[in-house]
Amino acid sequence: MSRIAKLIGQMCWRNSRHIDYRFDVEICKKPFIALTKGERRWVYEISTEMNKSDQRRIWTNIELQYKYYKNPIEGLKTWIQVVQKTLKATLQYIRINTDDYPTQNRVLIYWIKTQTSSVEKFVIDGSTLADGDVTYFLNTITAKWGLYLDAKLSDQFIINFPRTLAAFYVHHGEWITVVQLLLIPALSISIVHSSLTPQELKVFFELWMDLKYHKQLRLFYKDTVQNGVEIKRSDGATAFLGRFESPHSEFGLIRFCLYSNDLNNALNA
Repeated sequence: MSRIAKLIGQMCWRNSRHIDYRFDVEICKKPFIALTKGERRWVYEISTEMNKSDQRRIWTNIELQYKYYKNPIEGLKTWIQVVQKTLKATLQYIRINTDDYPTQNRVLIYWIKTQTSSVEKFVIDGSTLADGDVTYFLNTITAKWGLYLDAKLSDQFIINFPRTLAAFYVHHGEWITVVQLLLIPALSISIVHSSLTPQELKVFFELWMDLKYHKQLRLFYKDTVQNGVEIKRSDGATAFLGRFESPHSEFGLIRFCLYSNDLNNALNA
């Protein structure tokens, strides 16, 4: 571990001794950690190929270096600990693919919680049903800014939100009912492959117009067919609701956008 700390220390010395780094972790077949400062990004990929160890690839603002470990998860944990200790960096972003280490998912997320209990952005991928793992992840680590669910979930999946999010995205959104939609506390909601019917969406937007739900909602996306209309809330707030082309759906995408000069500030808060 001391050798890794020395390497990171040398990197910091070349750039600045007293600056803050953004710290990201991706848990997949080829896990890696990344450090970002301004436009500069350093990526350390954990590899099981010994001949790749310490090889570097450099682009304009990105430097990629491979680090060999027989056990990639243990290697990733080692680097997470050293980065936090050496740079005192805060882990801001986690992306995990539930398919790649299915027997270690929960143990690894629990271990990460011992390092930090929350992150700004949490992304969960996976092509197999992962209700149990996703529920465990969300009960273990809090996403403070954005939650992105690309994982496959069953129709019985239920999610509870401990706080309001700036962004909530679901790629396999068939499980989201209109009742669950009403309870999603987010400024921006995106749902792809939704099973919501036009009648249910009508109810959703009527409740928004009556100030009964989602008073803070700024953006809403759903793949379906819909003509463009302007809708007005009882307090005078006006939004556009219309159909746009989408790479995720041959029918297009519903887009709801509240007219507001504060939109960008709200989403980036």
